[in-house]
Amino acid sequence: MIRLPPLPSFAYLLLFIALAVAASGAVGWWMLERMDAVKQEAMESNRDAAHGEVKRALSVTLSTLKHQLNSLAVWGETRQQLTDPTYYGYWRENRALANGRLAAFVVDLELYNAAGQALLEHPGRMPGRLPEHTIYLHRETDEAYLYLFTPVRLDTGQVIGHAGLKAPLITVLLDVNRFIYADPERLDILDPGGTLDAGEWLALSGAEALSGRIAVTPQPLPETEALERLMGETLMQLAVVALLLGALYYLLVVRLLQRPLTLLARHIDALRRGETSGPLADPPRWALRLRELETVRSSLNDYQEALQAAQMGIRQKTRELWELSHRDPLTGLNNRLAYDEDWKQLLAMLRGRPVGVSVILIDVDHFRAINDTYGSDVGDELIRSIARCLANSLGEDDRLYRLGGDEFAIRLVGMGSKDAESRAQDCQLSIGDYDFKETLGIREPVHFSVGLAYAEGTHSKELAQLHRQADIALYQAKRPGTAKIVRYTPEMGAAAEAMISSRYVHAVYRAIEQGEGFQLYYQPVVALDKTGGYHEVLVRLRDEEGLISPAFLFPVVEAEKLAIEFDQAVLHHLIELLRRDALPAGAGLSFNLDGTSLTDPRIHEQLVELEPFLAQRKLLLEVTETALIADLNAASTILKDLRDRGYLIALDDFGSGYSSLRYLSAMPVDVVKFDMSMVRDLELNDGQGRMTEAIVQMILNAGYKLVAEGVETESLMNRVRAAGFTHVQGYLIGRPSPSLSPIR
Repeated sequence: MIRLPPLPSFAYLLLFIALAVAASGAVGWWMLERMDAVKQEAMESNRDAAHGEVKRALSVTLSTLKHQLNSLAVWGETRQQLTDPTYYGYWRENRALANGRLAAFVVDLELYNAAGQALLEHPGRMPGRLPEHTIYLHRETDEAYLYLFTPVRLDTGQVIGHAGLKAPLITVLLDVNRFIYADPERLDILDPGGTLDAGEWLALSGAEALSGRIAVTPQPLPETEALERLMGETLMQLAVVALLLGALYYLLVVRLLQRPLTLLARHIDALRRGETSGPLADPPRWALRLRELETVRSSLNDYQEALQAAQMGIRQKTRELWELSHRDPLTGLNNRLAYDEDWKQLLAMLRGRPVGVSVILIDVDHFRAINDTYGSDVGDELIRSIARCLANSLGEDDRLYRLGGDEFAIRLVGMGSKDAESRAQDCQLSIGDYDFKETLGIREPVHFSVGLAYAEGTHSKELAQLHRQADIALYQAKRPGTAKIVRYTPEMGAAAEAMISSRYVHAVYRAIEQGEGFQLYYQPVVALDKTGGYHEVLVRLRDEEGLISPAFLFPVVEAEKLAIEFDQAVLHHLIELLRRDALPAGAGLSFNLDGTSLTDPRIHEQLVELEPFLAQRKLLLEVTETALIADLNAASTILKDLRDRGYLIALDDFGSGYSSLRYLSAMPVDVVKFDMSMVRDLELNDGQGRMTEAIVQMILNAGYKLVAEGVETESLMNRVRAAGFTHVQGYLIGRPSPSLSPIR
């Protein structure tokens, strides 16, 4: 083996500096090249993203405007105006445009009769005749407007006219969308040859055609400028570092490296021979040789082998500890900690890559009831059995976790949304085929709910929301009458954000599914001629925290679209009270029904169940005029049948709706309850008060009983008596109470 003679320290220094300068120059050149390529790619990607973002925003904008237009077209008042446009001008300005039914960005609307003629022409606002196409773009001075038109149909499908609306395109685009890549202040309308001329009408087929009319300017990329500055600073720092390393190398070689290595080599040799080492002597200044380095390397290799053996033992213990902390002891599946760590790694790995990712959450329905009925041992075995069924339904690359209790999670990577839904169905079939009665003695069927969320792995924010979206879908799957496998949609997210409180939601679902928490209150309705009265049934819910106000209860029912299910549960509770004779015999009762419940067959069956109690007490069914007007024919048929069975029908909140007098004669009702706002008008010594008194006399002469709601003072009571009302309800008469008090 050929050995080089020792070299002076400055030679090593010069060699190191030369190599450092060359390496620094090469790295700097490569970094500049890469920076320019990255900058170009970023600008191109930003342009594409901006165009794609505007295209999606236009689709959302058109959908929003179409929703507004369709809402106008199906509105009962719109159909009425086309049938009788006598007050169309007033309706258009004060009902359609001013009462908040349409969004603020809708600046104008127009109705057209069946011949296509505008009901009321407004030059310069809307076309006087119905255009040929359904969507137009029109430039007016500094703004471009979208005009949309749609037919208005009766329930039979007959077209009785058309509705159109007008909205500023750019304003709506900015109002309903949030832009990240496109510059919202530089959006403009173009045609193929340049700027759209004022007064020019362009017929459009949809969002795709409209996207070609938008001039899009991407947001600037300040990151590229910052990157260039950072690159220049980095190159300067590299040059400084190279010089410092050269000086440091000189000191290291001459003063620091040679002496310690020699002493260390001698020391290690002595230890290897089993000799005790004495004090380390200073080596000669010229003694920097490769032999000492080889001795150090050989000695350190021996030490490394011993160290690796120790490290292997440590790694084994570490793996065992990891298994204990990341595995569920009951099922052997990955636990919640493993789920969270795997998810962080997945987000880092898929950043910017178009890979499909799905999260499936599975929850056993009524597991607590099963666990309480059959014991924790059976409950544990149920969880283990479900874990085995799920594991047998998954592929090798699918990850299964037990998040805790009866909740499992499945993570799918590289699989499309349809395949993910198919995998969820496989899991459902696997559990459904398992004989829990034979193996565990569970007599009741074991059901579970599944929530699924899917996203492409191109945006880390979307991926980070997957678990929450799957949780929302799981919550949707647990709702009554819902499929047990539910895939997340943006509408579910919006509904979840709008929900008031999980406490109130839980209370509503518990009342519907288990019949628990109902607290009925009763408010007296007194007959002024002392011939008898009745009590109105008011629904409340009670949970561990106390009584829930209607202000929190009914917004949840409305937001979750549970009106029919909730009315079913209330009627069931009332029927049970009557069957147990929990209410005094002879006490008349009235109760409210939602408009959607009135025509539902299930509600009708429950009302038939109440029929035997009509012999013991007076039962009134209260419906709002809005519910009747929405489907007058169907509602009238049902109410006539109920009246024939012995029910009394009360029209609730009279005066709070629209065109009440016009429809009253066609409504099959016995009692008319005046809304408190009209009742309080009686105290006004003006035309409005006299008008209310006249309406009262008209309805009395037609043979109806009249109830004045919201009577709280003696002065108002005197005005109600003088007006001719037959019944009174309000705090002056009696407040709602959980017990039935005698009618005074």
